[in-house]
Amino acid sequence: DALTRGGREIPVEVVLTSWEGEDGPAFAGILRDLGERARVEAQLRLSDQLLQQLPESIVLTDMDGRIVRWMGQSSHVFGFEAAEVVGSAIVDLLSPEYRASLRPGDLERIRLGRHTSELPCTRKDRTPVFVATSACPVRDNRGRARYMVHIFRDVSERKRAEELLRLSEQRYRVLIENA
Repeated sequence: DALTRGGREIPVEVVLTSWEGEDGPAFAGILRDLGERARVEAQLRLSDQLLQQLPESIVLTDMDGRIVRWMGQSSHVFGFEAAEVVGSAIVDLLSPEYRASLRPGDLERIRLGRHTSELPCTRKDRTPVFVATSACPVRDNRGRARYMVHIFRDVSERKRAEELLRLSEQRYRVLIENA
């Protein structure tokens, strides 16, 4: 840390160099104020902490569909830790059966967030999880899409309840028809 003229302590980075001059060794140093950097890093840490507390899974991908960030409840919803999925394709989260049933353009639409359906996925332990998803591009200052933010909400309990209701209705119809 260094002191300003006003006596305030600020974080700095110091780069020193030396060389042999005509009159002997010469030295130079550069001090760089890290205060702004420290403030930005603190804000990023706070943002990450807030994102981790959201009830949704938040996944940032590059425009090729590769996972860049794994936030929110992603580990809870899918069972993977960030280190296990960063760099892999987001479509790898889909259940293998569902992926095999897709037409050629479907994976592209999912990768780019151009879908509104609930998707069957597979957790790390190979158990199914159904997610409702939405996605939007993250644009640079020129308006070009650089990343995609995918937000997933686990709707597995609701899907199970819907299936139970459907089966109950089928049984009821059968009972009515056979009465």
